[in-house]
Amino acid sequence: LSPSTNSALEKSMLAFFNLGGVPVFNLNNSISNSFKLADKLLVVITIFLLARSLDSIIFILSSLIIISREFLVIAIRQRLAELKSNIPLKVNNLGKIKTGFQMAALFSLLHSNAALGAIDLHIIGLLLLFIAAVLTVISFIYYVRNAWDDILS
Repeated sequence: LSPSTNSALEKSMLAFFNLGGVPVFNLNNSISNSFKLADKLLVVITIFLLARSLDSIIFILSSLIIISREFLVIAIRQRLAELKSNIPLKVNNLGKIKTGFQMAALFSLLHSNAALGAIDLHIIGLLLLFIAAVLTVISFIYYVRNAWDDILS
């Protein structure tokens, strides 16, 4: 997404993402803990924005995995809340690393037209998004395993 061809909405989203993704990388920051929903919203909105200009199968499949996992985890949390489970679904370090890969991937894809010599930010972004999708599946399995007994009750 080149800044010279971006609409006002795309420029705003680019600025919002550049500022919004920063707290996620500080894994022990209390600000990061308050962004549990905000970072998910940021990722989903950015993926929808990028979907306009990217038609890579890696992008599409990785995006579907990431978005599906977010909705499924929200459903698990809702089910646990309905059961009034005293066991909260804890955020683990793998989930934070996954989010970091997502943010780095989306940052690279948003800035893929930046001139950095031989570095192709588009390819790097797709690779990081694929890694984020793999971490997303592993993280989801972790969540389901930890909550399985409570979900079935």
